[in-house]
Amino acid sequence: MRKIAAATLAAALLLVLLAPIGLYLAGLSNIEGRPSPPMSTTNVLADGIELQRALRLKTPIVVRPSNPWIYIGEVLGKFTPDAGTYAAWLVAGEFNRNHLKQHQMLWWHLSGAALTIWVTRNWSSDQIVVAAAEVPRSSTPRVRKSE
Repeated sequence: MRKIAAATLAAALLLVLLAPIGLYLAGLSNIEGRPSPPMSTTNVLADGIELQRALRLKTPIVVRPSNPWIYIGEVLGKFTPDAGTYAAWLVAGEFNRNHLKQHQMLWWHLSGAALTIWVTRNWSSDQIVVAAAEVPRSSTPRVRKSE
């Protein structure tokens, strides 16, 4: 009986430890392609300030590579997501608008989380800031001054 209990406990622990990576891979599999990073980051300081202002942040945006376990911890409230995670989420959300295979809410969130993690691991902090700054800029209607 002890062996069965130990095996069951080990299997449950293994499942809990591997579930985040499985969810990450499932989320990525729902995305057609991957976003390309910006070619130029020469305006990263101005874009960073503009993004700080748009997000109403008081501190500069620093992006740290994430992983499925950190992201789960953020969702469960064990870790506080930082501005870098939010900037990567903006990039992921913008890309996923037109690149999801399935658009149901569960897939939208799962794929958004997976691509957010992927972006933090595959792009530089500067690339994320530049791309994220473009999201609010492109969604803000431009008003032309009449001449």
